Amino acid sequence: MIKRISILVMCILMLINIDVYAEEDLIVTVDEALKISTDSLDKQDAIDEKIDKLWDAYYQAKSRKEQFELTLENLENYEELYDKKYKLNETLSLEEQTELEGYMKKYGDEPPYYTNQDILEEFIIPGELLQTSIYAEISKLRNELDMIENQVSINTMMQYNQLLSIYDSVDLSEELLRISHESLLENTLKWTLGEISEYEFNIMKFEDSISVMEHEVLLNKQENTEMIMTSLISDSVMIDIEYVDYLNGIEDLYNVSPNHQELEDYLSSGLSNRVEIKNAQIDLEVKQNEFEVVTSYLSNELLSLWVDADIQLEEAVHIYDTSLINVQEDITNNYLMMLSSWNKYLDATENYHLTISDYEEALLNYDLGEIVQLDMDIVESKLLMYENQVRLALRDYKFQLLKLNISSCMSMIEL
Repeated sequence: MIKRISILVMCILMLINIDVYAEEDLIVTVDEALKISTDSLDKQDAIDEKIDKLWDAYYQAKSRKEQFELTLENLENYEELYDKKYKLNETLSLEEQTELEGYMKKYGDEPPYYTNQDILEEFIIPGELLQTSIYAEISKLRNELDMIENQVSINTMMQYNQLLSIYDSVDLSEELLRISHESLLENTLKWTLGEISEYEFNIMKFEDSISVMEHEVLLNKQENTEMIMTSLISDSVMIDIEYVDYLNGIEDLYNVSPNHQELEDYLSSGLSNRVEIKNAQIDLEVKQNEFEVVTSYLSNELLSLWVDADIQLEEAVHIYDTSLINVQEDITNNYLMMLSSWNKYLDATENYHLTISDYEEALLNYDLGEIVQLDMDIVESKLLMYENQVRLALRDYKFQLLKLNISSCMSMIEL
C-alpha cells in the first residue's frame, strides 16, 4: 500500500539526491526513513564539537604530562649530582658540573624537596591522571552517539508504524462511512414510506453524523502524524511524498515465521555491548587506575586524596553493577513485549480466518438472494477490520523486534 501526502515536508535533498523541481514523487520506505533520520542528527554535530574541544584539552594535558615527567627526571638528576658533590664529596666530571650548574640556575641552589603527596598533587594529578580522564570522556561521548542514533531509529520506526496504521484506519473508516451513508439513504426511503418511526430515523441520522465526525478525527490525526514523520527526515521544501508499507501483500500476512531468538542470545550481546555498560566500565577503569596511582604515592589511608579516590572507586563499582542490572531488566522487558506482540499477531490471524468463514457464508447467502448488498458490505467491512488488526499486530511485532535488537546491540532486522 502506498499513500500520497502533499504537505510541507522537510527532506534532506543532498542525502536522497533529488531535484526540488523533479516531477516524480519522493518515495520514502521505512529503511530510507531510518537512514535519513539517523544521518541528519543535530545532536551529532553538538557531540562532535564537544569531542573536538576535549581533544584540544587532551593534547594540552598530554603536553603538561610530558613536561612534568621531564621536570621530575631533572629533579631526580639534580639531587643525585648535588648529593654526589656536596654530601659524598666526590669530584664531578666537567659534563656533570655543567649539568649541575644548569639545574641550580633553574631550580635554586639546592634541589627542591617534594613529598610524595606534593608530587601527586602538583605533577601526577594535573598531568597523567587528567590526560587519562579526558580520553575516557572522549570515548564515552563516541559511545553516546550510537545510543542517540538508536533512539532516533526507534522513534522513526514508531512514527512510521503509526502512520501506516492510521492509513489502514482511514481506509476502513471510508468503507464504514460509505456503508453508513447507503444505509441512511435506504432508511430515509423507509421513513418516507412510514416503515420506521421518526425516532428510529433520527437515531440513524445521528449515528451517520458520528461516523462522519470519527472519520474527520482520523484525517486530522493522519495529517498530524504525517507532520511528525516528516520532521524526523526533513528539511523544508514543498514536494509530494509517498510512504510505502513494508508489509507484503495480503497472502503473505498470514505466513510469517517468528524472527526472534532466545532471551539468552539477546542478554549475551547486550551485556557485552550496551553503551551504558561500556561507559560505566570506562569510568570504573579510570577510577581503579586513579586509586592505584594515589595509593602508590601515599601511605596514610586517612589522607583526603586516598579517601576521595576510594569513595570514587566504590561509586564507580556501584554504577557499573547497577548498569548491568538495568540493562538486563531492559532487555528482558523488551523480550517479553516482543513475545506478547507475536502472540497478538497469532491471535489476530486466527480471528481473521474465523471471519473468512463468516464472509464465505455471507457470500453464499448473497448469491442465493437471501441478503442484500448492504448486508454483504457490512460483512466485508468486518473482514477488512480484522485484516487491519493483523497488519497492526505484525507491524507491532516488527517494531518490538527492532527495539529488542537495538537494546541488545544485535544487527538490525530486515523489515
